[in-house]
Amino acid sequence: MLYALLVGINHYHPDSRVPTLNGCANDLQAARQFLEAHFPKDRIVIEELRDHDATYQNVVDRWGPAFLQKAGKDDVVLFLYSGHGARERSDRAFLPYFPEGMNESLVCYDSRLPGRFDLADKELGVLVQRVAQNGPHVALWLDCCHSGSATKAVGDFRLGAVRQWDIRQEERPLDSYLEGYFSKKGVHIPESRHISLGACDRTEKAFELLTNRGNFSAHLLQVLDQYGPAISYARLFTECRNAMLRLSGEQHPQFEPSGYFNAFSGFLGWPVEGEGRPTRVFFQEGKWQVNSGAINGLPTTADQSAQFVVLRDGKEIGHART
Repeated sequence: MLYALLVGINHYHPDSRVPTLNGCANDLQAARQFLEAHFPKDRIVIEELRDHDATYQNVVDRWGPAFLQKAGKDDVVLFLYSGHGARERSDRAFLPYFPEGMNESLVCYDSRLPGRFDLADKELGVLVQRVAQNGPHVALWLDCCHSGSATKAVGDFRLGAVRQWDIRQEERPLDSYLEGYFSKKGVHIPESRHISLGACDRTEKAFELLTNRGNFSAHLLQVLDQYGPAISYARLFTECRNAMLRLSGEQHPQFEPSGYFNAFSGFLGWPVEGEGRPTRVFFQEGKWQVNSGAINGLPTTADQSAQFVVLRDGKEIGHART
């Protein structure tokens, strides 16, 4: 079963002064059409939150038992966010883990009203962990800016609005994260097996196209329409990046596998054919080495690594590990 939560915000709360976007609803519509065309009706459940429905609390609630936490082993979870991204100052308790002292955040419909907050990356990490612990395939599709630090202006007439809003300068209190989650559980970095498909590098901006689509979402779906869903994340990244660079060099997508997620697996769990990738084993600096690791879903820590036996003519000649 595919559980898909699609969040798109063109129009923010009028009192928040967050500028309007033009392509987010179109991104959701195009993504939904693709999903419904490739997944059987009895194997897909889609929920959408648009504009005034995409409040902070509604987004958090949909990550809970009411929807995404229903997913279990052999299921697939997709979270698509199309809207403004931003940064805000994090509570100083996070400084040992994030010395920069900033959250990267998704701007919800109401999260820039007085006393409200964005959905921070630390919170999203907890939400993903709660879902991923049940064993589904989890993918995040984030068409927004992840950083407000870039200052360059629009450098290409083919690009439109920027999906980035102001840095929030006041420090966010610890008890405001997920109803006091870190105050109760202590500050830690949630870890889970998933992949994040991001619209741009941390130092860049995510743009809309003049056709009222997200630059990232439009090109990602262009590749998916061309190849179908039976494409690995690794190839999807390469094809999407190349397509975006043909338009402009202003924005570079980022795919980030976490928790030993295999980036050579198929998009949303689809089986991949014809993309076999040989593992290269070589002898260097007096030992056997292998060019596979975390991106292939293999453990790489000193106390837990993948072991390879090197054979020649059926006889063992050495060992290699990630």
